[in-house]
Amino acid sequence: FPVTIRRQAAYVSDATTEAVVNLMEQNNQSAVFLVIDEFASMILNRGKYSKGLNSDAQFYNSAYSGQIPVVARKTTGISGCGTGGVSILGGTQPALLQQLFSKSSPESGEWARYCFSYIPSVIRTIDCEDDSDVLVDFSEYLADVYQKIFDYGAKKYSLSKEAYRLWATKSNEFNQKVATCPQPYLQHVYSKANEILGRFALVLPLS
Repeated sequence: FPVTIRRQAAYVSDATTEAVVNLMEQNNQSAVFLVIDEFASMILNRGKYSKGLNSDAQFYNSAYSGQIPVVARKTTGISGCGTGGVSILGGTQPALLQQLFSKSSPESGEWARYCFSYIPSVIRTIDCEDDSDVLVDFSEYLADVYQKIFDYGAKKYSLSKEAYRLWATKSNEFNQKVATCPQPYLQHVYSKANEILGRFALVLPLS
């Protein structure tokens, strides 16, 4: 009988939301990293397989909060782990941002879940004589990195008292802005910024 080999994947560059759920279950892991070369295509093609219902947006909104849906299909049965996380990294042209923003209502809070950064253009020169950098093979190194990711067990981290005090001070400021800001869109921004602040407080000491 043929042997079916299941590939583990630490990241994918293109996948439907249902495929993301299946991948998380298949890998027995609680997170998937989406590396999207053209972030605009991911947003503009949402709802492509659901007759335009745009359920993809709700999926990623829930995934931001660690809630992964359990999917039930007549043909494939039940899949999904219920909890987990999806990290998204991508790039797009600044001119396309306004078009992307128009794909969802400001009140949904969707765009408040993303962190945008502008990377200025830098002139890079290539040494016409030295081709050593072109011949470097990172395959073994990357394979080792991915294996360590899969082998990394669940761990619990907590802030020190000083770090917690600093975070709590800023968190209170954001909560105050959420309560007093008259613009609904900015209320979502401040609310999500509060959550992002807590994540950065935990992650930065580990980097």
